[in-house]
Amino acid sequence: MTGHPPYPLKPVRISILPYQPVSCCLNLYRCLHGLISGKMRGSWTQTKKDLSIYDTNRAYTIKNNSWDGLNGATYPTKIRGVLINPSSTRSFEIGTALHFLKNRLNLDIAYYQKLFYNLTTDAQISDASGFQSTLINIDEEHTRKGVEISLNANIYKDKKTGIGTQQSTGH
Repeated sequence: MTGHPPYPLKPVRISILPYQPVSCCLNLYRCLHGLISGKMRGSWTQTKKDLSIYDTNRAYTIKNNSWDGLNGATYPTKIRGVLINPSSTRSFEIGTALHFLKNRLNLDIAYYQKLFYNLTTDAQISDASGFQSTLINIDEEHTRKGVEISLNANIYKDKKTGIGTQQSTGH
């Protein structure tokens, strides 16, 4: 079982908040003199992506040559909300890798699922507010899930050369 600290070890410039990944792997024993072996694995993680500084702070827009060769500035048309939650994802994967015939034939099967939530969007607001839109969280979730299957075969193998093939598919 492995894990990572829920904080960066060095200061970073990207706006991704701490995450809590967990993964584990269980090696299955070899049987029939190495003809069959394998392992099972699984992992889980949660990440959060904070907003850009310009999504929460007001900033003027500078325009060059807007007044007969003079520069100008405009006030933003988007009101900034301070109660916005960061966009988040939660994902997990489970799978198994099986090796047959002294590692000449390998089968890897995995199932994964990733949930996106706390998504943000611009919402139109009344012109009476002095602005055109505001950034809000939407009560909507998106899920991506699927299965990945990979089959590898070593057709010919000696100490110096080898010929093999691989077929992978995912849905």
